[in-house]
Amino acid sequence: MKIEKTEKLKHYTEQHLIKKLSRISNNLDDDLLCNNMITRKEIIAKINRIIYCNDRHIENERSLTNVVTGEIIKTEKTHLYGCSCGNFSLCSICSSKRSNLIYYKYIDHIKEQYDKYKYVSMITFTIKDQKSLNESWQKLNRGLLAWRKMGQRRGDSFSGGEAAKIKSGIGCFEITSGRNSKLFHTHIHALVFSDDIINYQVYDQKEKQKIIQYYNEQLGYEPRKEDLRPAALMPVEIENENGKTEEVLFSKLSMEWHIATNGAGINIKCSPIKKNIPIEKQLREIIKYTTKTIDLDEHMIYELLACKDKKRFLTTWGELYGINRNNNNDNTDIVDADFTDIPTEENEEFLEIDNIEAIRYSPTEGTFHNNEKDTKMGEELFEKKDELKQFRIVCNFLRSIKDGLLNSIQPEVELILGVNIIDQQTPEYKSRRMDIINEIDTIRSVYRLVCEKQFNEIVDVSIRNKKKKTYPTKRAQFYIKCFSDSLKIKKKKWEEKQKLVKLLHSME
Repeated sequence: MKIEKTEKLKHYTEQHLIKKLSRISNNLDDDLLCNNMITRKEIIAKINRIIYCNDRHIENERSLTNVVTGEIIKTEKTHLYGCSCGNFSLCSICSSKRSNLIYYKYIDHIKEQYDKYKYVSMITFTIKDQKSLNESWQKLNRGLLAWRKMGQRRGDSFSGGEAAKIKSGIGCFEITSGRNSKLFHTHIHALVFSDDIINYQVYDQKEKQKIIQYYNEQLGYEPRKEDLRPAALMPVEIENENGKTEEVLFSKLSMEWHIATNGAGINIKCSPIKKNIPIEKQLREIIKYTTKTIDLDEHMIYELLACKDKKRFLTTWGELYGINRNNNNDNTDIVDADFTDIPTEENEEFLEIDNIEAIRYSPTEGTFHNNEKDTKMGEELFEKKDELKQFRIVCNFLRSIKDGLLNSIQPEVELILGVNIIDQQTPEYKSRRMDIINEIDTIRSVYRLVCEKQFNEIVDVSIRNKKKKTYPTKRAQFYIKCFSDSLKIKKKKWEEKQKLVKLLHSME
């Protein structure tokens, strides 16, 4: 990634997103509460992270260290410092970083599949535009699952669906605004590999060529779509949204998609990829972005902020399913792989040490300045990679505790949101609603506090600012005790397990 390109990404975000985000944050209600436990505080935190992320900068030279020899190496690979807002569906810089991470994770495996199988195809799975992001997402996911089941193994053979031909595949979800409807247009771009060609033909090609030749030679013009009707392989009459019957020309692939989505699937497109086209370019094409923020209005952006959590934007199947992020190397296990480009040769021997922010852009001065403190912190974190792994395990456990506490409040949230409009005006309802919102915000705040405390205890980076945060409310103290007690019990079990492992090793 070139500096010029990243500057364009920053400019794109500033031009098409930042103003919309500012208007959204100003118009949020204090008693905002969504089905998935998202509150006003959480939405504003996400917005602030996106804005802060776009204040970061890159430089064209970065330092890498060789894991084996400890030698510091300079490389011309571009690095985006401190990019970690996590909202890749809206932040164009994080989206680009994520695209590169996926590319380097899968490219070697994709090349293997490309050499192994005879046919490569690009399939775009599309459904009708929907008002709600959740509804659109669910219909697309269910449709894809139902379509793949049409090709499942049953007994000693496969079903007759086209999905049975696919040996491996990788797909990326994309969210845009419908050109005419201005609703959520959710679709999947997939790269699939097979030994048999996928049946995407709508017309008998020989008959179609005869019709085209006749119109060109005898009538002097190209045939229209309805003129090609005699060459159609699968003309079917279906009922449209207005209740009228119309004829649609299907291929075997599009008919299966139509059935899998209960009629919501439209315009499934399959394009064979010639073997002389670089597969790297095709992979880049399907993972390049997840949304086009220029097309999204403020309501759509708000829904993305509120409903994006716990949604997978990447799907794999067949031989590409279950590939671990750190297959044969350990370099992405440190500070969550905070880079936009990775050396392609001897990848496992390199580890980035300055991926916290080492250079910062000053908007007031219009210049860049070194942040020596963060560079030293990066070096210290590199020395404590084992402690960071342990911290990650602890964080995953604490996250499960947080999710459990939030799930315990879920019935009350559903009850509050199900109250009719008239009862929502009563003081008792408003008071109870705010209590639940404060409860949710407290759980999240305490979770972050406990994680930070564990980081200081386990990793203990000396140069890092350790600001003491206190939550004196009884509610916060109760949740701190919940997290602490659960962690003590878990740590005791870990210690007992380690003792048992050592005992078994000594017996061998």
